Amino acid sequence: MHSVVESLSTQAAVIEREKLKAVGQRNVVQGERETRRRKVRETQALVDERVAELARLQAEYESLLRVELEQQEVISRLSSNEGAGSL
Repeated sequence: MHSVVESLSTQAAVIEREKLKAVGQRNVVQGERETRRRKVRETQALVDERVAELARLQAEYESLLRVELEQQEVISRLSSNEGAGSL
């Protein structure tokens, strides 16, 4: 009878160790999931920042193109007036 109790006690200890291992592994997996979610959020925030920066730079570029066109028109008018004045 004593060996049966010892055997059951040993089995109970093994089962308890395995349960603790399983809980530890579950915690690791949950930690990895959280890390992955955090990285996804950080990456999405970075993408959103870059998209906003791209939009700002495109608007600035278009504005500079308009300024360049206006300046070329002024230069063209001044050149035409200069040519007409020297005749």
